[in-house]
Amino acid sequence: MVERRERVTEGLQICEEIVAGPAEPKEKAAALRLLIDLYRRQSKWDEALKAAERLRQAFPQDKDVEQTALLAQVDIYRQAKKDAAGIAKAREFLERQPQNKVGGAEARVRIAEFLLNAKQYAECQAEAAKAIDLDPQNDSRVAEALWHMQEAAWRADDVEKCLAPLGRLLEPRYLAKRESWQQRELRQRYGQALRRMKRFDEARAHYAALEKAETDPRVASEWCQQVADTFADEGRLDDALRAYERVFVAWPDVLDSWAGVQRKIVESLVKKGALEEAIKAARVCLDAATDDKGLADQVRLVAEIFKSMDKNLGRANALINYHRSGPDGEDGKPGTDDDLKNPLDGYPYPAYPERDRAFAEARKRAGDDARAMRFRALTYLYSGHPKEALRCFMDAFGRCMPDELQQTGQDMILLGARAVRGHAVGLDGFFHFVNYGPAGPDGRLGTADDLADPFAPLLK
Repeated sequence: MVERRERVTEGLQICEEIVAGPAEPKEKAAALRLLIDLYRRQSKWDEALKAAERLRQAFPQDKDVEQTALLAQVDIYRQAKKDAAGIAKAREFLERQPQNKVGGAEARVRIAEFLLNAKQYAECQAEAAKAIDLDPQNDSRVAEALWHMQEAAWRADDVEKCLAPLGRLLEPRYLAKRESWQQRELRQRYGQALRRMKRFDEARAHYAALEKAETDPRVASEWCQQVADTFADEGRLDDALRAYERVFVAWPDVLDSWAGVQRKIVESLVKKGALEEAIKAARVCLDAATDDKGLADQVRLVAEIFKSMDKNLGRANALINYHRSGPDGEDGKPGTDDDLKNPLDGYPYPAYPERDRAFAEARKRAGDDARAMRFRALTYLYSGHPKEALRCFMDAFGRCMPDELQQTGQDMILLGARAVRGHAVGLDGFFHFVNYGPAGPDGRLGTADDLADPFAPLLK
């Protein structure tokens, strides 16, 4: 870092010597431009502004130099986050070179950006539109102007006005000029705008086209989910349920969105009034909850469904108490008066035949290591087969590398064993068995601290 600063200082000195010496005008102009750049790299905005002004004053009759110097100052103000000064400098350029369409387009794009920062949204859109009119063939600048236009309309909550520049930005010639993260945001925002305007058929067509064209399965599965969301937005719950199920069936190798999609299936069933089916689907959510907070949230969800079904708190509270104390109740002893039953015992898991078939094919492609076995376990959890999931978690634990033991062991117990048992109470015994084995802490079989295998009964 010190060496780099020394090189920059040396570069500044050399530039100053060139400017002060008998060099040719082109060499002096190049040295001043380099001075501007070096100061900007150091975030020395005042020095950079002065260097730009020196460049302009050194060649007062040269319009190209004037454009370079003034627009450099505009951009320096942008970097320094001095919006008002930047607008003033850009307007100075427009006044000095009113016939310069290319330079004028650049100045107006910068003004639009400054106005966007200042929350002057209508003025921002007007300046961006003028920039496009001045130089419509510059795809990069047009794309930037359109970006400011749609962003200003979006922030102003004017969805209808946002749609036109968004649509143009999605044209390949302009989209290619934006960063990849912006491309993704533009595609997403266009669909959101259509949904907010209740143009659901167009939104679905937009998402479906994106899914079809997408080469990344993870992203494609997200577009698939967006299609389902449009049906839910529209209140077409049967269509939404089929579309949510398609996320699992069409993209069975991509598990990123499974938790959220399964939850939306439950919520759609509740809105439809199919409460018993919602309870069954919610069992999958309960089994797949990955931490205490998520489990508590899923318990509340099921409790609310019971409350809606029964019009009282009986089964809702019973479920909460069961997950809080387990089947042995508060005293922790089986066969006493406070023993509890799981209110979900009367509800089978939902039938997902298409999901089962898709997951079966995905399991064949998954590989043969610990990670592949964990994936297989999750496919079984999300299709309502907790015992098979536990077997795969146990297989994963047996295959994992030393640095994977802790996480894989936790998955085996906190996901696999808990799902089969139906609650998380008393899992300490599983951790003890995993840590010490059947010989217990003393490492010797046939002694008082021997441990029974707690997994074996769950797999019968």
